[in-house]
Amino acid sequence: MSSPSLSLVDDEDGPRSSDSAPPAGGSALAAALADSAELMHTAVGSRRVLDELVAAALRLVPGAQDASVMLSERDVLTAQRATSPTVEGVDTVQLELREGPSLEAAAHARPVRVDDMGQEERWAAFAPQARGLGVVSTLSLPLRTRTSVLGVLNLFSTRVAAFGDESEQTGLLLTRHAAIALAEARGVDNLHRAVAGRDLIGQAKGRLMDRYGLDEARAFGVLRRLSQNTHRKLHDVARQIATTGQMLELTALEAELVPARAAAPDDPAPGLGPRC
Repeated sequence: MSSPSLSLVDDEDGPRSSDSAPPAGGSALAAALADSAELMHTAVGSRRVLDELVAAALRLVPGAQDASVMLSERDVLTAQRATSPTVEGVDTVQLELREGPSLEAAAHARPVRVDDMGQEERWAAFAPQARGLGVVSTLSLPLRTRTSVLGVLNLFSTRVAAFGDESEQTGLLLTRHAAIALAEARGVDNLHRAVAGRDLIGQAKGRLMDRYGLDEARAFGVLRRLSQNTHRKLHDVARQIATTGQMLELTALEAELVPARAAAPDDPAPGLGPRC
């Protein structure tokens, strides 16, 4: 059985393979890198930044036939993007075996190049499996800011020694811009999630206040108590209450909550603390 081959993207409207990449050091390459940097820095959200990064890598880095991106969360890499099922499989093998060029690039914050997987000795378990999937040479580049490594851009080829110094230097310029854009996009994403979380908590409190006659402080106390009792994040509890109005653990508290509607303003419902 022949090994699966990597996919080359030849669509005129999509990413171009490295065969048409501008010459390194030329004005065409500088202009293309500037355009790609602008696209990444103006992309809305981290997912879009990764899409722009992968497309630019295939257009600009000599030797690149396929690409993938892994991101680091609490020093653990996870696969995020892959341009073909083959490279998705290669990334999965690396993460399962906990060895390979991507992990080394992230751990040491430096590029890792493989000229021939068939001759590679650094990763005894990974290299034969990658070669069996059809990958011959790779280039892994860290997405590095001044303070941290956010992930790794991986480039793949079916050719021996497809990546040289020119590939590495072009890739490093690209990933430096990508890392800065990604860090900024993550900050925006986190802000959006925080705002959405506050909105959910507000909606959940509103439902509790309306149903049980609670004030805002006591409604929040109920959400916090449900979070503690169920060992779930407050945001997740609020989402369930806000969207469904139902929760098994909430039913168990109703004997305490229902009397609150009839309680005097200065008479707190049992177990829920003083009114504010």
